[in-house]
Amino acid sequence: MSESTRALLRSKLHWGGLLVSVMLIASVLTLGIDSSASAATGWNHETLDAGVSTGEGLSTIYWPVYYQHHVFNSGIESSNRVLRHGWYQPGFSNWAFETLDPGNSTGIASATGLWSYQHHVFNTGSESGSPVLRHGWYQPGFSNWAFETLDAGASTGTDTAYAEYSGQQHVFAHGLSPTGQDILRHGYYDLGVGTWIFETLDEGFSEGSALSAMVWRDQLHVFGGVSNRAQGLRHGWFEPGTGWQFETLARDGVESGFSSTYATAAILTPDGRQNVWFSIWTYNGVGNSPHSLGHGWYDESASAWRFEVRPGGDGLGPSVTQYGSHPEVFDYACLKYSPSGPGLFHEFWDGTDWIREVRSASCPKMAVVPIGDPTASATYPPFNQLHAFYAQDPAAMGHFWYDPD
Repeated sequence: MSESTRALLRSKLHWGGLLVSVMLIASVLTLGIDSSASAATGWNHETLDAGVSTGEGLSTIYWPVYYQHHVFNSGIESSNRVLRHGWYQPGFSNWAFETLDPGNSTGIASATGLWSYQHHVFNTGSESGSPVLRHGWYQPGFSNWAFETLDAGASTGTDTAYAEYSGQQHVFAHGLSPTGQDILRHGYYDLGVGTWIFETLDEGFSEGSALSAMVWRDQLHVFGGVSNRAQGLRHGWFEPGTGWQFETLARDGVESGFSSTYATAAILTPDGRQNVWFSIWTYNGVGNSPHSLGHGWYDESASAWRFEVRPGGDGLGPSVTQYGSHPEVFDYACLKYSPSGPGLFHEFWDGTDWIREVRSASCPKMAVVPIGDPTASATYPPFNQLHAFYAQDPAAMGHFWYDPD
């Protein structure tokens, strides 16, 4: 897709968002924040934190307290894995990076969220050579990060997902049972007692991998892999008065076939539907099982999930965010059978159909980036920008962003 076509599509699709953006920028300028943070119109690209960040274990979020855009990933310092944190603030026109929680956090499988003016991050830590779930938070006024280990002896944090539900923080993580079986651990912060409470969910079915979470109406939802890498996508939801319920979705296949789930990304779209993107293997009839990007949505009128294969993505690292009035999906298009690669796969729903493209990029080595290591995407409201982060080769964090102005 040409940049002129892209710009025309954006101008039609985002006129409402642009009006809001102008209002936001005006208020930001009133506060003395430099609008030069905006880049060239259209797509822009840069490599961030080269030599330290790897682009693995990504998560990203906009924090409105300081008008900052934040990104987390796993870096390497002195041959050791570390949690790298970057942030961009209008008026400074560049990214700043730091290592957080050295000697404990590794930056693998990070998840980030906001709660009560605080910025939170979860990731894989290491204690005595064993993986643990590390949790960090930053509170305005204290100007530093604090860290702790959560659910020691059960959660490993090698996969994580975060959601805020009914005013509480919730984290989902991979864990190990006393007998060493993969399990799904769920924790929430209990304001009444001032501590985290953890439990095992769906033991024997959910393995705590490929996690993502979302809130739909008054329900908390989690998606992930099925135990022992069996076929299907596992889905759980918490309903007040009923508790947790689970089901396996797409058990019998998506169109021509379906196998293990290695990554998921869930979002509530503006039409009020639950949507989830996930990795699948689609069988081509001759014994090969290329990775593909699957998409599911809940059809409330039929009380059933619908599924499709989205051509172009590998399904190895989907992420999704809402930009304007529609979802924007990113994934890798890097494997040898990717028809549109190599690069970063991107598509968005224009209200009638999916518009897709591949941004040319240096793909990560799939032997280095684990299967299911996600891309990360988010919007940057002060300038109405769309951002996507990914792993590239040589090991570094790649960054695309779209500026409509």
